[in-house]
Amino acid sequence: MQDKDLKSFTILEAKMVKNSHEFYCSELMAVGLTKESCGSTECDTYDPRNGVRGRCRYHRNTYEPTDIEKILKIN
Repeated sequence: MQDKDLKSFTILEAKMVKNSHEFYCSELMAVGLTKESCGSTECDTYDPRNGVRGRCRYHRNTYEPTDIEKILKIN
């Protein structure tokens, strides 16, 4: 905030999206559809958590903003 000369900054609380067909790949830094790409051996970065098959270690949940705001201020 000091580098950008900001006096305050508003952040929104996020909640995890449950039963979503989307996922975030932390390796590729991209969002995709679970049925189409994650867990597929066609993906070059696919690396199952258990070392055999199943959910990839880079598979992350997606989140959506809520109405809860926090304001950070510099004195």
